[in-house]
Amino acid sequence: MIEAQSVWFSYAGGPTVIRGVSLSVSPSELVYIEGPNASGKTTLLKLLAGVYKPLRGRVLVDGLDTRKTPPHILARHVAMVFQDPGTQLVGRTLEEEAVFGVTIIGLDEGSVRKRFVKYLRTFGVLHPLSTPPRRLSLGEQRLVVLAACLARQPRFILLDEPFFGLDAETLTSVVQVLSSQGYGIVIASCHYPPFSPNKHLHLTDGKLQ
Repeated sequence: MIEAQSVWFSYAGGPTVIRGVSLSVSPSELVYIEGPNASGKTTLLKLLAGVYKPLRGRVLVDGLDTRKTPPHILARHVAMVFQDPGTQLVGRTLEEEAVFGVTIIGLDEGSVRKRFVKYLRTFGVLHPLSTPPRRLSLGEQRLVVLAACLARQPRFILLDEPFFGLDAETLTSVVQVLSSQGYGIVIASCHYPPFSPNKHLHLTDGKLQ
């Protein structure tokens, strides 16, 4: 389970972005956080993923306090696909993208590569593994990053503004795949969901409703 407990956050020298947010996400649960631009959605997802650390309150990922747990340990539990997937692409080829850094988190490259290919095929990305990922469309880049995350077998997947590159039909199909495999899913978007989440929450001015 992911638990945010009365979390507050602000950037250095800036205003408060997240204000006392409490939230829980269970495995197999789909949580949709809707809110306007600059409402704090991306910041909240990064807090849930352990990219940012709360200034007050705490975030627990499967019981691990994100303030005290190294990133390579958290990566076994939770993964996030950013709004701009290009910022996460690191490999010169799809194959390099699949296995980058996996030994650091204690995973076997061969097994990760097989799972990566499986998810690419499931999502309809049919390019050879020698393809440079940055030559792909924005939507395909997002699916490549997602496939790389899933190949590492976390328990929770966080998607930031997935409509940026994916249409409603494709996103719905992706969510169905993730839900069928028991992933806990958190989606943050300024759009109304085209499917029925378990929790549909609204974030405004850093406060969750």
